[in-house]
Amino acid sequence: MPLCCHAGAHPPPGLSVAAGVESDADGWMVFHYALHGPLSQVRLPRPAPDGRATGLWQHTCLEAFVRDVHGDAYVEFNFSPSGQWAFFAFDAYRAGMRDARADPPPVVTAREAEGVFELTARVAAAVLRDALPARQRRLALSAVIEDRDARTTYWALAHAPGKPDFHHAAGFTVNLEDVVS
Repeated sequence: MPLCCHAGAHPPPGLSVAAGVESDADGWMVFHYALHGPLSQVRLPRPAPDGRATGLWQHTCLEAFVRDVHGDAYVEFNFSPSGQWAFFAFDAYRAGMRDARADPPPVVTAREAEGVFELTARVAAAVLRDALPARQRRLALSAVIEDRDARTTYWALAHAPGKPDFHHAAGFTVNLEDVVS
């Protein structure tokens, strides 16, 4: 699914971002992200030791948010091109933020070819069920892209009015159960 750059931002000309999620036969959710275009204009974090990290959203970072349809609780996944990740749970809009348990941890892999950067993040479906045991969930896919001049653009399936805000309910546009089993 194509992500849209937030209005008023100035991404590198020709850059496009897409994201999607599916489930695999082993009970994992597989998040896919692809950047196409002038990658020389995008600042991609260098590989780092795998594992949980903080502040990933301050640089190029691919994200997924999942919200309980019948409540205010939601979770946030951050996946860095470095191979690092973060997983947070919230009680309500930007409230009650805490690290969420991720056992087993997500597996983040990245590869770059001419004009294409791809990131895949595998998350055990049980990790999401443990953190957000809702029966019906909505998904928001997004990306923070930092250019070579350290300017940041914000990409999402849908944007809320006003400044970029991936936590806003307007961004949760996909029924998760429609795309993963």
